[in-house]
Amino acid sequence: MIDSSGASDGPIRLNPRTWWSVAAHAGLAAVLACWMVLSGFVPQAGWLWSLQGSDRLAWVIFTWASSFLVIWRVALGRTIEWTVTSGALRRRRWLSRPGRQPWTVATLGPGTEIVHETRYRWRVWPTGIEIYLWPWPGQTTRLIGAMDRAGVRVDDFRGDWEREHRRLSTLALLAYGVAVAVLLATPAIGIALGSGLPVLPLVASVGAAVLGQEIDRSPWKSSKPSPQDG
Repeated sequence: MIDSSGASDGPIRLNPRTWWSVAAHAGLAAVLACWMVLSGFVPQAGWLWSLQGSDRLAWVIFTWASSFLVIWRVALGRTIEWTVTSGALRRRRWLSRPGRQPWTVATLGPGTEIVHETRYRWRVWPTGIEIYLWPWPGQTTRLIGAMDRAGVRVDDFRGDWEREHRRLSTLALLAYGVAVAVLLATPAIGIALGSGLPVLPLVASVGAAVLGQEIDRSPWKSSKPSPQDG
């Protein structure tokens, strides 16, 4: 499933399927699986701790492994590797067989436009293809550079807004970070208190996530682009 090839002076690959990136997805899945197991501990703590040591350990291992495999499978299945060449946009799913080459989904040139719609989503016109980028350093810059070289019109209005409002953009990232941190800590807090999932941290995490979403919608409120305009 893994390919480690790709020269820096060749076609540009985005969301590349490499050993490192697949391992990063596995790490994220492992963290989320731990959270799901801890969340299950809270409402079932009395029943769980009544089990014998070996039965309790078996339940924990089975629950974590099941959660991990499901989350990892979904993450891998939804991730697409994109390749940008001088005249074509190609894609390949991470779960495709080893050695499978990406297939062309759109031709690129002066009649094509790519619009930066959200923090990690771009859309190619006139096809309407959506490109989601994982938040790895440099991916947005590489995409813009590759599209420029292919003669594609790049409408980076989302990036322009972010550069003009760095504090707001940073606040959105902090809000998302707080939301994730509080959400991950909630099961542990519930176990420590012995009172089930506490409501206040859950409300706080939802509020922080909503704040981040509202900030991220600001570019659309100020300057929503019109594809193929101008």
